[in-house]
Amino acid sequence: MIAIFEMAWKELKKKKVYTLLLLLVCIIAMNTVVTAITNTTAERYQQKMLERNLGLDMQNILRLHYTQSAETQTFAEGIPMYLQYISKLNGVKAVGQFQRTGTHFEELQTMDEYIRINQVLRQGRKYENHPDTSDVIFVDEPLLSLVKTGVTKYKKTESGKLPIIVSEAFRDVLPIGMLLTETQTKAIYEVIGYLPTGNQWVDENDLVRFPLESMDGCFLAPFPPQARTDILTQLSCLHNTFILTSEKADLDQLMTQVEGYSISHGFHAVAASIRDEYETYQNEINLYKIKRIALAVFICVMAVSSVISVFTTNAILKQRQYGIYLANGFTKNEIGLEILMEISLLVIPSALIAWIANLIQLAGSDEIGIKLFRDVLLTAHLEYTLPICLLAALTVGLISAVLPVLKVFHNQPSDLMGGIGHGLD
Repeated sequence: MIAIFEMAWKELKKKKVYTLLLLLVCIIAMNTVVTAITNTTAERYQQKMLERNLGLDMQNILRLHYTQSAETQTFAEGIPMYLQYISKLNGVKAVGQFQRTGTHFEELQTMDEYIRINQVLRQGRKYENHPDTSDVIFVDEPLLSLVKTGVTKYKKTESGKLPIIVSEAFRDVLPIGMLLTETQTKAIYEVIGYLPTGNQWVDENDLVRFPLESMDGCFLAPFPPQARTDILTQLSCLHNTFILTSEKADLDQLMTQVEGYSISHGFHAVAASIRDEYETYQNEINLYKIKRIALAVFICVMAVSSVISVFTTNAILKQRQYGIYLANGFTKNEIGLEILMEISLLVIPSALIAWIANLIQLAGSDEIGIKLFRDVLLTAHLEYTLPICLLAALTVGLISAVLPVLKVFHNQPSDLMGGIGHGLD
């Protein structure tokens, strides 16, 4: 095998120009394949992570969509009553809202150690340039089970103040029992525990289309009482209102009741399961996925055609050389393996080069689309793309070698000895 490898390497070095051109063609083709594989596997990985972290099956989580609302105080004050009505419907386990926002606590704005830790945690994330801003997820207690964070309810505080759970990263600077005053509402919170590192929460804009967000460096707390009727808070929570249902719930009837109440009270809201939303999203991107895969296949076919053309022509021109190999004890199988080795020395390095180039791009790009999905893309690229890409490269190599090898096998030794030339030099 080493001798065959050396022969293949020597043959490639003899025709440097053709080797470089074919290598470039293969790199372009494999780059398209790598990109398609990474994007496709990232979408699947994102779905798996969402399903793994949600507290219920996606079919049993409904999200409210307000198709008609009003930016009035009356509308804002009516939302708590609407949610209370929904909570009493058959099959409803919980209903609530959440809001992820940046806020300030009076005690932390001048705490140097907190600011230092928060500045490190916020690098490359929201509020990166505002280390005195605290990343808080306000969540209604019934909705805590929306995501598996290990927190299902808020403990009562000894002081009677509102509870707040802080990131494990702040354990040394924010002790249990410490009081924090929110600057805007003046609501006072008491630290009751710590969020373990590695937890994630659903995206505040769209949990279906966007990946889960890290909770490292975050605070988890209930809304202050005044938020219930605050128009800005209620409007910002409209698209983050969820209904958690039991497995036996009649979802069609529940959705009808939810919509009926809204119509009778001067606005319009419909409930849709996260499962249905995800299927709708998949249908939206299927055409794009098909086009992306079709482009990768087309470019691969062109690359394979180029490799086949060059190596088939080369096999014809190198008949005498192969005849000499046979006369010196080589078998046709070994000659075929040498041709396959030549092609593999082009295709497999091309796949690795394309994979490394994409890795560098994903890790360092400042494009908004890549930054937003960077963690998901990198995970998919590192865990799934490389083995699939190498398998694709081997497949391309085998397909490309079929015709040149058949040319050798279909000739008799006497025909090979009568050939002329020494290949494409």
